[in-house]
Amino acid sequence: MRLAIELTMDPRATFRDLAKKLGLSVNAVHKRFRSLQDQGIINRLTVHPSPAAMGSSICMLLARFDPLDEECVYERLTSDERVLTIYASSGDYLFVMMIPLPGEDFEDVVESIQDDCRLYDVFFDEIKLPAPEEPLDEKDHCIITALQGDSRRPLQEVSDITGISLKTVKKRVRRMMDESLIWMRLIWSPLMTGDFFCVVTANLKELDNATETLHRVHKDFMPSVIGIGSFSKRPEFVFINIWAKNMVEIHDIRRRLQSTGHFVEMRYQILTDMRECDCWLDKVSREKCSRSSYDALDGTE
Repeated sequence: MRLAIELTMDPRATFRDLAKKLGLSVNAVHKRFRSLQDQGIINRLTVHPSPAAMGSSICMLLARFDPLDEECVYERLTSDERVLTIYASSGDYLFVMMIPLPGEDFEDVVESIQDDCRLYDVFFDEIKLPAPEEPLDEKDHCIITALQGDSRRPLQEVSDITGISLKTVKKRVRRMMDESLIWMRLIWSPLMTGDFFCVVTANLKELDNATETLHRVHKDFMPSVIGIGSFSKRPEFVFINIWAKNMVEIHDIRRRLQSTGHFVEMRYQILTDMRECDCWLDKVSREKCSRSSYDALDGTE
């Protein structure tokens, strides 16, 4: 669990660094990583331009749907190039992360999806991101494309594939990471473990120092709490992602969260489906490479 979480936070972390954090040998971490891949829990580690680098934003859609419409709902969402992830849970709840196209009115997108999927109890939030000082150029996009099949690919291989010097590749990758111009993601299927995942929704009692409070809760409850956040439109509304072995453990974690005194009106839904979708961000770097660079990169995935 800790290994998967560490890779989610830093997909390019070396096995040596991961071993230090987990208190294991490098060989043990490598074996566990391969085991997660063999079990289908880790599908791939990929990278694409960040929404900010492309002049877009990150949007969350929460809604409920009629279970009789489930097939239609998934068909509509998975075919939408704006959709990045879909989580479905007990109570027929949907949690969808979306990346609107640059300049697109997200409210219009939500209205279209709501009508097509007959969603109700809809709530959405859009996180607008600051524009970068320097946009990505062709070389940046070629480096990103070389890393898309495996974000852990050695940078010497990236240099060989792209024809860009190793020194330049290192410098550009560091700049893109430091300035949040790229988004490295772990594409995984944690439900393959047979464990339980749930989303706890709650309200914060106090909004003062809310960010600090959420960071502290996340740190104190790792690895059971694998993610925690709130919304800009409703900063008091918090969602907490929990990974547990069974329902007894989920109830215990919820009780301990309640005992911190930070949350009220806590509810939870068990995740029943988790899907990663092909988003327009996955294609943009290949499209922005020159024809000759594109040809050179063919087959690297």
